[in-house]
Amino acid sequence: LDGLQMALAGHLLSTYSAVRWQPAERAPTVDPKRLQRVFDFIEARIAAEISLHDLAAEACLSPFHFARMFRKATGLTPHRY
Repeated sequence: LDGLQMALAGHLLSTYSAVRWQPAERAPTVDPKRLQRVFDFIEARIAAEISLHDLAAEACLSPFHFARMFRKATGLTPHRY
C-alpha cells in the first residue's frame, strides 16, 4: 500500500507540478501591415464585388485562416465588415 501511495504521489507531482506548467501560447493574429493592406484593398474596390478569396490573397493567407484572424482582429467577419 505504501508503494502505491508513493507511486501515485510521484505521478501526480511529475504530471501536474508547477514546474512543468507553461502559459498558453498567444492566439495568432493578422499582422497590422497585412490588415492595413486589406483595408486599403476594400476601400479601393468598395463598389465592386470582393470575395473572401481576394481578401485572403491580399493578406497572403488561406481564406480559412484569414477569416478567423480577421474576426479576432476586428470583431467582425470579413463579410460584415
